[in-house]
Amino acid sequence: MQKGIASGEKKSNKIQSR
Repeated sequence: MQKGIASGEKKSNKIQSR
């Protein structure tokens, strides 16, 4: 579960940085 949250946060960061 922790790994999924970390992955989601990284993906969200990349999308926001767009």
